[in-house]
Amino acid sequence: MKVIGFSGRESDAPLGAWGALAKQLGKRDHFKDCYSPLQAPGQKAWENLFAGETVLVLLDELPPYFENARSKAIGNSDLAQVTATALSNLLVSIGKEACARVCLVITDLTTAYLKGSAQIAQLLSDFEKETHRVAMSLEPVRLN
Repeated sequence: MKVIGFSGRESDAPLGAWGALAKQLGKRDHFKDCYSPLQAPGQKAWENLFAGETVLVLLDELPPYFENARSKAIGNSDLAQVTATALSNLLVSIGKEACARVCLVITDLTTAYLKGSAQIAQLLSDFEKETHRVAMSLEPVRLN
């Protein structure tokens, strides 16, 4: 099994979160058409990236990434929206046969980055509505 991840603290990731993940799989060129300008890989592109792989994907501290990504214009939008689309497509692809051996874990910093956390919450809510699946919220550590 391979473990790959992306930390939201990597606000300067030149290939976006998707490029960082592909690079860790040794498949950097898989998303080459999505790097310049940065654009979200589609569902099929994610399925093709993970086909035949057993992978644990860890996405950590995304709220600060989303908050910073709002400042980076891409066409008529920004990197936050492009990243949200990429992650939405990733979520849907994980439910497909080609990604049957892919597990995704997303951590959140709800209290520290409200706007970025709201974007993740909306992404997961849209995923639930779109696929009729349930995303499970776990709290492994409580500070109180």
